Amino acid sequence: MADTNKSKIKKQTSDEIDLVDLTKKISRSTGKMLSSLFNFLKTIFLQILIFIIKKFVYLLIFVVAGAIIGGIISYREKPYYETHLIMRSNLVSNVQMINYVNRIHTLCNGENIIGLSQSLNLDTTMVKSIKDLQAFWMIDKNNDGIGDYLDEKNEYIGLYDTTRYKIRLRTEFSVRLKVYDHSIIEEVQHGLEFYINSNDYFIGISEFRKAQLNNLISKTDNEIFILDSLKRFEYFTSEEIPEITFDKFLIRSGENQEARLLHGSVLSLFRDKQSLERDLSSASGPITILQDFPLIQTPVNTLTKYTVKFSKIFLAIGFIILILIDQRKNIMKLTRET
Repeated sequence: MADTNKSKIKKQTSDEIDLVDLTKKISRSTGKMLSSLFNFLKTIFLQILIFIIKKFVYLLIFVVAGAIIGGIISYREKPYYETHLIMRSNLVSNVQMINYVNRIHTLCNGENIIGLSQSLNLDTTMVKSIKDLQAFWMIDKNNDGIGDYLDEKNEYIGLYDTTRYKIRLRTEFSVRLKVYDHSIIEEVQHGLEFYINSNDYFIGISEFRKAQLNNLISKTDNEIFILDSLKRFEYFTSEEIPEITFDKFLIRSGENQEARLLHGSVLSLFRDKQSLERDLSSASGPITILQDFPLIQTPVNTLTKYTVKFSKIFLAIGFIILILIDQRKNIMKLTRET
């Protein structure tokens, strides 16, 4: 029996030693692998740095060429300003409103000055300073309910983008305005509001909605008056009345619990009335503008932006070309072998 116990203890100790050795081997292998990876990245970095130093003059030539081309393009292109408005459609879906607003975008693309002037109710001289006006969905990339950027390419067809977990906001959308003269931004917003508010279809829906809201407010006032009168009657009448038939409901007077319930009902009706009045004052029109066009002072296509942009592009192109030239022998040898 004792020999059996000793053999079990020895076996257990041997297993523990094997496990410790295995852990040590894994840690050593991991350390070697990380060290090799670090050395590999270090070697690549040093080679790239040496290559850049050797080819610095050529790379500088590419950068200067890119800056010159960017400056020429900036000089030839008329400077314009870009600003964004956020709105919500109250009467029709945002899809319909976006399509309606984008009719202005079509007029801008066609350079239809007369059509733009009539649609926006603006003078033709002012309309000529409008480069583009277009509505876009906004994309919420981190699901916080705030639009992070515009869906300019209309990539997100559904509510969710299942591959990148980005959400298209359905409650609001953005209108992007590009103008050559930043002083007309406010007038263009007024013109856009005129374009939407003067639509006969929207006007008809708006009037119908206002009538509905006024009717609901009137009925709510009547219900508040009736319930408030009944509540006063119950509070201040000493004589108990067994039963009262009210609007096909049976109300037992003289019970404090029922009086408190009526009080809660009156408060609930007041809240409903406030909500209806808020809708009547703010959401009975075709749209609600959540953010106006900010007034922009700096153009989008500045000289600095163009020179930096094209310098980066030419630097990348030059780097690739110089690598291909430097490694042309190895590339040709590889192509022959394949």
